[in-house]
Amino acid sequence: MNGTVTAGKYRNWRIGDFLKELQLTEGRGTGFPKIRSAIKFNSSAPPVLKQIKTVIIF
Repeated sequence: MNGTVTAGKYRNWRIGDFLKELQLTEGRGTGFPKIRSAIKFNSSAPPVLKQIKTVIIF
């Protein structure tokens, strides 16, 4: 991975909308900077992302 995020089709758009309403994520991959900022603010370990074919596992 090169550190960039591209938006794909929602597998479950209702969950995406719910997380947007809670202001935990934003649309089109822009939520990743927000999530990383919150992780850094909480002094948590950085996330490890693994990609298997077309699926990304957190």
